[in-house]
Amino acid sequence: MNPGLINPKQVSIVLASAIFLIFLFVNSRAVDPLQHRRTLEDLDEMASMDSQIDEQVVKLRYRLQNNYDGLVVAENEIRLRRNELKNNALFRHGDERIERSVRKWDQALAHKEELIERFKSHNAVLKNSLYYFPRTAEEAIRLAPSGLKENLQTLLLDVLTAHSGENGHDAAAEIGRLETASYPPALRESMERTLRHAKYILEYEKELDALIPRVTAGETQLLGEELTAAYEQSFDHALKIANFYRFFLFLAALWLLAYAAYSFFRLRENSRKLIAAYTEIEYQKFALDQHAIVGVADAEGNIIYANDKFCEISRYAREELLGKNHRIVKSGIHPQAFYEELWHAISGGKVWHGEIMDRTKDGSHYWVDSTIVPFLDENGIPTRYVAICTDITGRKQAEAALYAEKELAHVTLESIGDAVITTDEKGCVAYLNPIAEQLTGWKSGEAAGIPLPQVFRIVNEQTRETVANPVEKVLKEGVIVGLANHTVLIGRNGTEFAIEDSAAPIRDRENKIIGVVLVFHDVSDKRQLLQHITWQAGHDALTGLPNRALLQDRLTQSMAGARRQKHLLAVLFLDLDEFKEVNDRFGHAAGDVLLKEIASRLENSVRAGDTVSRLGGDEFVILLDAEDATEIDRCLERIMEAISRPVKIDGETIVISSSIGVTIYPENKADADTLLRHADMAMYQAKQSGRNQHCFFDLEMDLVAKASLEAQRRIGIALANNELRLHYQPKVNLRTGNVEGAEALIRWQHPERGLLPPIEFLPLVEQTDLIVRIGDWVIEEALSQISAWRQEGLDFAVSVNTAARELQHPDFLRKLENALRAHPDVAPEMLELEILENTAMDDVHIAREILEGCKKLGVRLSLDDFGTGYSSLAYLKHLPVHTLKIDRSFVRDMLDDREDMAIIEGVVSMARIFDRGVIAEGMESVAQGIMLLKLGCDKAQGYGIAKPMPAQALPDWIRTWKPRPEWGESAVP
Repeated sequence: MNPGLINPKQVSIVLASAIFLIFLFVNSRAVDPLQHRRTLEDLDEMASMDSQIDEQVVKLRYRLQNNYDGLVVAENEIRLRRNELKNNALFRHGDERIERSVRKWDQALAHKEELIERFKSHNAVLKNSLYYFPRTAEEAIRLAPSGLKENLQTLLLDVLTAHSGENGHDAAAEIGRLETASYPPALRESMERTLRHAKYILEYEKELDALIPRVTAGETQLLGEELTAAYEQSFDHALKIANFYRFFLFLAALWLLAYAAYSFFRLRENSRKLIAAYTEIEYQKFALDQHAIVGVADAEGNIIYANDKFCEISRYAREELLGKNHRIVKSGIHPQAFYEELWHAISGGKVWHGEIMDRTKDGSHYWVDSTIVPFLDENGIPTRYVAICTDITGRKQAEAALYAEKELAHVTLESIGDAVITTDEKGCVAYLNPIAEQLTGWKSGEAAGIPLPQVFRIVNEQTRETVANPVEKVLKEGVIVGLANHTVLIGRNGTEFAIEDSAAPIRDRENKIIGVVLVFHDVSDKRQLLQHITWQAGHDALTGLPNRALLQDRLTQSMAGARRQKHLLAVLFLDLDEFKEVNDRFGHAAGDVLLKEIASRLENSVRAGDTVSRLGGDEFVILLDAEDATEIDRCLERIMEAISRPVKIDGETIVISSSIGVTIYPENKADADTLLRHADMAMYQAKQSGRNQHCFFDLEMDLVAKASLEAQRRIGIALANNELRLHYQPKVNLRTGNVEGAEALIRWQHPERGLLPPIEFLPLVEQTDLIVRIGDWVIEEALSQISAWRQEGLDFAVSVNTAARELQHPDFLRKLENALRAHPDVAPEMLELEILENTAMDDVHIAREILEGCKKLGVRLSLDDFGTGYSSLAYLKHLPVHTLKIDRSFVRDMLDDREDMAIIEGVVSMARIFDRGVIAEGMESVAQGIMLLKLGCDKAQGYGIAKPMPAQALPDWIRTWKPRPEWGESAVP
């Protein structure tokens, strides 16, 4: 071996070259194409969302949609994409162009968001005024003297059509005239509200029209395109720089390849010179062990002797070894420093001992335990080296296999997602993987040798008591042990983690326990999610109160507690009075706010141990634990008082009351479901008694409920046994005397009680599915009768009353279409459906969808009892009805009650404005007919014309019918 082979200059060149190559490689990868593509996608998506914002604003302005969901989604998507741009290095450390473009785009987007917020605010005011203006205008028209009615009706139409651009100036002028006009004190408040809402509509229509072009001006689009262009320019610049470094990296690689070739040829030349310099070495014979491998090299490292074992293990013939340098068997596996140290020792006259891997002639490897002894001359300079070796290949292979297995285990422990701690046989820490270090706060080196309980501190999540260390049980019993539920690990810095774990013994070949492996993982998120899901399953999402499922469990527990402690358990079933009107007037959002406020008041009105739950809608159930009835009464007073306090929502004051049904356990010895049903029955009784009160359940209520169920069963039998009948009441034109139709009215031909009117049985089933079956029968019977009359030469429409439950049934339109198809000789317009006004107003959008379906089938539609509910211009605009039917209550008293007459006059005017037909029901006298004609209502029905009659009697009545001559004289031309 020759120390001169190690050239420091060459080493320096190699190191410098490596550093230079690393520098070139890092800079050549400065551009990430995948990130570039994601950034372009983010910029493109931001531009798309910006356009979508403009589209959403325009749709909201022109009321093509009513909610802001699409607008909010688009704004959030832009913010999300904007944050993702920060991941791009060019945006974090970009040039001035990108920073300037980002700054301008952010400013423009912020300005646009401000405009959108103004748009939302103005649009909300406009929608509110559009909602209340027709109502206040109706009230003002009703109260106004005849001189002002026409002006108010003109204002109503001008304001509602002002946005079209035709009547805006007229509406403003009309407002000015009405503001200066004189009117009675009783009309002042209605006029002020009407004019205020009218001015808001005109003002905010203009404001919104001015905002739309500002929002959709496209500034953010242009700046977004500018930002995209700036980014692409910066990316192109960065790409050019990276390509520049790649070019130099390629040149450097070529240079290194040339340098490696030069070094290889130089090394081979040096080897040739060393072999040529070998001299004959003095042979000394040693007593060799049969198993020893012996080789002798001269001072230059050339082999001058090799025994049989050397030839056998190296697989070289002796003549192939002699004269060759010892590197002929060098494996190359050891680093250069290893050989330098060996050479330094023996060339200095020291004996070297160690393990070396050598290579055989066929390229395989073997290990020897080698002792190299230098022989020195009189000057202390080595002249030859004798190597005595032992074959340890088998041992090394076993060690390598063991090391590979250990390394695999180490890599596995380092990379798995679970935390792992191993201990020795005494329970002291031997190793922590990175996850365990993170959770415990201990480094593996710090924790080594420390008893496990000091590092792995675990307590019960609920009791906070220390949990038994599972390792102790494993060491003692030799079994796999898992932690109990609700175990918490307390880290070194006090941080807590909910964990799940298991511990298992580590055994040696003799099956002796030499340690324990503890595997655990953080389940904090999973446990929190489970707790949240568990909470959601038992609680109402809006109020946070227990829901029906949790209430059942609480009720069962409370009943057991009442029996055990001999207390009273009061079950209160609470329903808010007129809550639907709150939703209709103020919107469902205000209704939700009111429900949350009521829930809070109820919780504050009872004790901590009592239960307040929400069943759904405006129904609540309260469980009160009380010692006597007096305590229950006091709590009821607190609850009624708390609910009745006014609630402020969006500047509006809402006052609401409640009806409460109460049943007391164990006085009422029923099960949980029956207690709730009894409390519900008592609540219903409270509502029937006038609302805003409470009612206690008694046995009579249960009997009444059972009787109601029996009555419903009997009506079902009547339908099945064909005991129901239809009688028909004619509808006539008072002016011409023509019979223009008939209304089908149901009757029950009771076997014992005779002919019963609908009031005797329909209220018992109108909230059940039986009313749907009865409605189907009525439509089928009416169509059959129309067909029969047509064969007799009578051709007029028949109207049938349609209940709310029937109209809202999912199959209503399908069944109606099938019924019409079953009677092809009956034109669809010969059938008219009479819908109660309150039914249509329950949900205008749903009612409109159903009525539109009826209209497409050709069926005519009539709005029954019009004027008793929420009739308004807004509703009439959305409901596709053909006829308004004035309720009998207004017709009955119109000659004596000026308000009833004014209502009839208003309904007739509204029908004329919206091109609807109008008919009055309940006309009972000639004088009423005369007044109806004077008011412009030509059509009527009632006892003053004819009572309802069987189908077979109607043709004879028509033939003998003659209108009163006074009606013709009073008709409005």
